Amino acid sequence: MYLPVEDLPYLSIPLPEEVKMYHYTGDFEGEIACIERWLQRNLPASLRRRLEIQIIFANLLKDDYPLSTAEFLTALREKCPSATEATIDAFVDMGNVDFVLKNGERYFQHQALRNLFNTHGEDIERLNNPDYTPTDNANAPQPHIQAMREAGYLAYRYEVEEYIKLEPHAERVGETLRLWFPYPVACATQPESEIKFISSSHPVTITGDVHRTAYMEVPCVAGETYSVRFSFVNHYTYIDLSNHTPTGIPATEGMTA
Repeated sequence: MYLPVEDLPYLSIPLPEEVKMYHYTGDFEGEIACIERWLQRNLPASLRRRLEIQIIFANLLKDDYPLSTAEFLTALREKCPSATEATIDAFVDMGNVDFVLKNGERYFQHQALRNLFNTHGEDIERLNNPDYTPTDNANAPQPHIQAMREAGYLAYRYEVEEYIKLEPHAERVGETLRLWFPYPVACATQPESEIKFISSSHPVTITGDVHRTAYMEVPCVAGETYSVRFSFVNHYTYIDLSNHTPTGIPATEGMTA
């Protein structure tokens, strides 16, 4: 959704009670039709803009929650055959399943199932197998930790490309664009000598030393992509925590016999 910053103040304008009735009962089609009727009236400019924005919200809610309870349950049963509507109710009660009411029926957000597997994967496994025990990875071999222990550190080079492409409705062809791209700054783990500018779509100036950016000032061209490419090396020092408390003080320091 694109909402210009200058439109944000309109969100403080109260909606007509009729519009709110449709909205809070989940009748988004009815809400849109209601707003369109209101827009036929002679309205103050501020209320008109508030209603136009509300149509955007209603369309998003209508489209972003496509899964009915039956569809959500069918998808859930692909990984958890024993799941029932009561299973969904239990997860909803935990507060980790995103849904809205549409005309009195629950509809779930398109990412809700994946989020459920991420947050309650172990619970779902237990539904499939009551004897399920999570794998304990705490003592599993960690090759990167072993490498850090032996060398005292690890270092990784990252190559990053950032780009900006304006949406067609935001283009102002011929006007000057001022673009700031985040750019790595030297610190204890990122030495200046390892920060390399690689290329850019247009000339840039590296600015700042604390909050560093690659600054680009160019005319707006329809369909143009503006980009910056750079690399840096991040060094990770190995610290043996086995004999230290979270404060960094040796565990035996200050102890009495």
